[in-house]
Amino acid sequence: MRYAKKITGTYNIYAIIGGFHLSEKIYEDIIDPTLDELVKLDARFIVPCHCTGWKATNKIIQSVPNIFIQSNVGSKFLFF
Repeated sequence: MRYAKKITGTYNIYAIIGGFHLSEKIYEDIIDPTLDELVKLDARFIVPCHCTGWKATNKIIQSVPNIFIQSNVGSKFLFF
């Protein structure tokens, strides 16, 4: 996300949508640092997808419930 901001010159991030690949036990130690970095990006919304994993998704819900959006198969998001 930092690189995307740099190359586009756009510094406001409206939504971060995607799988953060934190779903396996080997990634548990990086859930908190990853969430810290996501929060630092100051996005309006964070939308974790399935490969984020339930532990990381729950951490996001607990940490920033006001910017969390649940996604499911077939979810569509319209932002204005």
